[in-house]
Amino acid sequence: VALVTLQELLMQSDFITLHIPLSQATRNLIGRAELELMKPTARIINCARGGVVDEEAVAAALQDGTLAGAAFDVFTEEPPSGSPLLTSPNSVLTPHLGASTLEAQTNVAIDVADQVIAVLRGEMAKYAVNAPHASAELFPYIQMSTTVGSFAGQLMDGQIQKVNVCYAGDLQQASCDPLKAGVISGILRNTTEERVNLVNAELIARQRGLRVAEETSQDCGAYGNLITVTLETDRGKTTVAGTVRDHLTRIVRINDFFMDISLTERHFLICDHIDGPGLVGAIGTTLGQASINISSMHLSRLEPRGKALFVMALDEPLGDAEKNIIRAIPNIHTVRTVNL
Repeated sequence: VALVTLQELLMQSDFITLHIPLSQATRNLIGRAELELMKPTARIINCARGGVVDEEAVAAALQDGTLAGAAFDVFTEEPPSGSPLLTSPNSVLTPHLGASTLEAQTNVAIDVADQVIAVLRGEMAKYAVNAPHASAELFPYIQMSTTVGSFAGQLMDGQIQKVNVCYAGDLQQASCDPLKAGVISGILRNTTEERVNLVNAELIARQRGLRVAEETSQDCGAYGNLITVTLETDRGKTTVAGTVRDHLTRIVRINDFFMDISLTERHFLICDHIDGPGLVGAIGTTLGQASINISSMHLSRLEPRGKALFVMALDEPLGDAEKNIIRAIPNIHTVRTVNL
């Protein structure tokens, strides 16, 4: 593709199509003088906006044989009653209804159905007109921000007062509005009966008086991108960090503990405890007796036989009875579940 001036384009082209809006700068962009530069064998097509091409000048050129043909589906006045093009030779005139063809309507129906399914899954609606604008490249990070917010919201204790969000690495240059909406949406889904999504998340947060602070950082450790969410409540703070790797969300930090959790499952058991022998076995026995399968386990500790955190990914959700049994195991401090 070579960029040329309008004059060069008119002189060299066999077919000229217009794809521009109508404005003061583009009105009658193609008039008598421009048509005289074109080859007598050239054809012009206007499917953009009426008024971009001088219809009287095109009609005259067709009559004189200095223009081989014209095709229009937009006109200066619509419907085009009285347009000189209606009686011009070598012209094809149609209504501007490309979006109303059977094929176009079928594709629109498919797009609508796909978007409804995406939203019901909690994913981003690509073409929402009242949601924060996001490019397709940002979608995995929006999903990650929502998941991190949901994780933190289910782990916190007390009444939430403030949300701190830090965007690090590649994300510090991104449009952060949809990421913030994702975080808020993930948090609020666990605290309200209202249906919360990326469109209304910030509005609901404002109505509840929820303060949201944002910052960016170059420091993202060994990760290319990182979102860290800290929830401040009347009982303390809860911090969860996540990243996207290979298009998948991974939780890499919970409070003071660092790990690498692939979120391929929906149910998680998270326990603060004192590191020691026999504890994991006792929990495994409890889950086995309840016919709850463990798909993976992650352990992080500050020091041997010191404060530690383990996360078990489960195939089935954990019931209250099993939680109470696990709480009674010596050296277990907290028992929480996260369901995504």
